[in-house]
Amino acid sequence: MSNACGDSCISASYTCRKEKGCACDAPQSEKDAARKKAEEAAKKKREEEEAIEKAAKAAEKKAAEEKKAAEDKEKSEKDAAEKAEKADKAERSAKSAQEKAAKEEMKKIKDAEEKAEKKKRKDEELDEKAAAAEKAEKKAAEKAEKDAAKKEKANKDAAEKKQKAADAAEKAGKAAKEVSQKIKENEQKAADRAAQEELDVKAAAAAAEREQKAEEKKAKAEKAKAEKAKKANDEKAEKDANEKAAKALAAEKAVKAEEKAAEVAEKEAATKKEISDKADEKADKKEKIAKAKANEAAKKKSDEMAEKAAEKKSKEAAEKAEIERRRTCNRDTGGTCNVFPCYEYRKAKCEKQAASMWSMSSWWNYKCICPEGKCAENGMCN
Repeated sequence: MSNACGDSCISASYTCRKEKGCACDAPQSEKDAARKKAEEAAKKKREEEEAIEKAAKAAEKKAAEEKKAAEDKEKSEKDAAEKAEKADKAERSAKSAQEKAAKEEMKKIKDAEEKAEKKKRKDEELDEKAAAAEKAEKKAAEKAEKDAAKKEKANKDAAEKKQKAADAAEKAGKAAKEVSQKIKENEQKAADRAAQEELDVKAAAAAAEREQKAEEKKAKAEKAKAEKAKKANDEKAEKDANEKAAKALAAEKAVKAEEKAAEVAEKEAATKKEISDKADEKADKKEKIAKAKANEAAKKKSDEMAEKAAEKKSKEAAEKAEIERRRTCNRDTGGTCNVFPCYEYRKAKCEKQAASMWSMSSWWNYKCICPEGKCAENGMCN
């Protein structure tokens, strides 16, 4: 609304300092209409400002929500990265544990092989000892048999010597008897002879008696010698037999000791085999558990990788969809910049639009348009 001031019109809010000229004031009705229109424009402007303030608050709220969402997203991505790092660490630990278990298993297998080798060597030694014991037993039996044969031969020789001594004694007795008979015959002959020959006969008798005694003494000595030799031979044979029996008993004891040692070794080998079998069974169980854990870890990692890949794919698809949406979305915030520039909260640019059938003037076609990649939402670029 304006008033006359000199030869021109000025705003009603201004004070005219010119003299009255050719310009005249508008009629009161026009002034009232102009005032009413100005009031309506002011009211509309206030409403627009209120709407703008409301939109600004909504935009601020949305920006805060988006900021929070971005923070949450960043936090979730951080958590996901930490989880991925933990999973990677767990995988490395599992791999290290698997390698350690494999090394331990290899060590156990090696130890088992060494034990088996030792056991084999020990079994061979036991077999050798058993063979030696069997050989010793056979040798002892052969020796005992030989000793028994020798003893039998010695007994036979002693019996022969005894028989010979008895024969010699019998021969000596016969000789003594013959001598006695001869003496008797000589005595008879001597009795028939002369008295002078009595002394010679007596002397011959005495000589014969002495000879008989000598023969008897000799026979007794030979008999005693034979008995002594027999006794010595019997004692020696008995001693040899006792020694042989003691040796045979010692050999038998040695064989029994070897058998006992072999039995103990066999029991020890069986115990060791049982322990080895249990250790192998335990190692197999551990290996199965380790493999199951490794498979489970691998499966878990595979699932996590698949989940991550799916999440990444979904994220990429969402990003592509968002890019496509932003490429084709409405960028017109609804604001105009014909007179005043675009409000800052819109984050838009003032761009000239092509003339339409409703607005033929190119001067009135300036609008607040969002930049490429941004969409207009609630009068703001987002």
